[in-house]
Amino acid sequence: MRRPGTALLGCAALACTVSALASGAGARPSQGGTFRIALPAAQFDSIDPYLNAFPAPGFVFGLTCASLLAYPPKAPPAGYRLVPDLAATQPRITNGGRTYTYTLRAGRRFSTGAPVTVGDVAASFHRALDPRLRSTRTATFEDIVGAGNVLAGRARRASGVVVRPRKRQVVFRLRRARADFLATSATLCVVPAGLPLDPEGVRPVSAGPYVVTSYVPGRRVVLTRNRNYSGHFRGRVDRFEVALTDAGSIVGQVERGDVDWGWVSNQEIAPRAQALAERHGVNRSRFFLRRGLFRRMLVLNASQPLFRNNARLRRAVNFAIDRRALLRARGFRAGVLTDQYLPPGLPGFRNERIYPLGRPDIRTARRLARGRTRGGEAVFYGPIGSVGTASGEIVRRSLAPLGISVAVRLFPNRQLFDRLATRGEPFDIGWIGWLGPPDPVVLNFTFHGKGCCNRSNFDSPRYNALLRRAARLTGRARYRAYGRIDVDLARNAAPAVQYAVDNAMTFVGPRVPRRCVVLNPELDLRSVCLR
Repeated sequence: MRRPGTALLGCAALACTVSALASGAGARPSQGGTFRIALPAAQFDSIDPYLNAFPAPGFVFGLTCASLLAYPPKAPPAGYRLVPDLAATQPRITNGGRTYTYTLRAGRRFSTGAPVTVGDVAASFHRALDPRLRSTRTATFEDIVGAGNVLAGRARRASGVVVRPRKRQVVFRLRRARADFLATSATLCVVPAGLPLDPEGVRPVSAGPYVVTSYVPGRRVVLTRNRNYSGHFRGRVDRFEVALTDAGSIVGQVERGDVDWGWVSNQEIAPRAQALAERHGVNRSRFFLRRGLFRRMLVLNASQPLFRNNARLRRAVNFAIDRRALLRARGFRAGVLTDQYLPPGLPGFRNERIYPLGRPDIRTARRLARGRTRGGEAVFYGPIGSVGTASGEIVRRSLAPLGISVAVRLFPNRQLFDRLATRGEPFDIGWIGWLGPPDPVVLNFTFHGKGCCNRSNFDSPRYNALLRRAARLTGRARYRAYGRIDVDLARNAAPAVQYAVDNAMTFVGPRVPRRCVVLNPELDLRSVCLR
């Protein structure tokens, strides 16, 4: 499940010419050159970052866009820490989390040579909201005061976006506190004021390290260095050539060395993962695995009688569930085990090992469940297919020693997620996967009483207040606060059984040296080079 408007989140970090041929793996990487990429043509229908909702174009936008805040080209956890990009510092958050004040860094320029101004930042927000553009990003910014008038065509500017040119400040006022607005600042691609609403017919303009110099729809994109770029995220190569092709052919192109890297979903590469690992090893030369951000969990429905006001039983289930078996059901090296809600590697994560990652602790589970099973019946919702069938059986087998019998009900994926999102749906345990931004605000999404994706229906005034306060912090204080909440939630409230995070799988061509492979969790294109 994706939160609306996060298609570009986590794509800000993306993936030089041949200076050494097949002369040996020890050849030193060089600066410069042309890095060849393959992306699925079916997912690339625009070079406008406000018009494409698919993940693949985000790798191009991450090279050409600049935002107020950004994720640096480093391995996690550093690569998941929001740092100032166009902004000079972290924003000042006031008015109960409803006002964000950014001060713009001096000296940044577009690829045209024109300076980046606070007027350009404001115009970029208004462009995303303009109904004439039909942007896929409107949900990201709709809580800005006055955004509704822009979306309805009654105004061209939102009253909640205020510019102070002399102070180089832009202020955003929200209708309500928005926990993810800080992370949203990393998704805005700042473009010049006055850029046409149909940019396909004009020369692209970039404030990022690269600029699109050629685009043939459905065939290719070429990016070269932005000579006016003065930011912190310069890439190593001079040029990227992006072939838009059939998704099913990409792994083969990388294997043959026709391209240096190609993006495909885990669903495309996972069936070949074991063979790739046998041929190339894991994290040695060409095939890489990194803990990703896609969380796998069983939500425990706190709105139903079994788990309502029953934290002891929810904790008992966490001790009883066989996490290792659940992960094994997902296939070869599909992920890594965890028992906490923040993905390991995210800033603020504290590895406390609260519940068993190996053999379940049935003795502790029985002690906690004693007198709390309330009739001893639970309903499990899962997806139709081998993974859902196996997961249902593992849950049934794990909870039997507690005296809880589990009825397994399986649905097609779309129907499953619709049912889990329906208040009052009579399930007790729900199988779910969820992808959020590389930011601990994912806890607000999934466990705040009014969170967008709170499928546990968990609503605690205490935790709601803690999550609201954490979302108003910046920098290290933000990460420390979320780390404490994560451990507290898992240990004491246990609204879900987190059992794994998916591995992100990356396969590179023979020209790419290991030392220039930075994963966060996908390949960071600002760090790649060639032999």
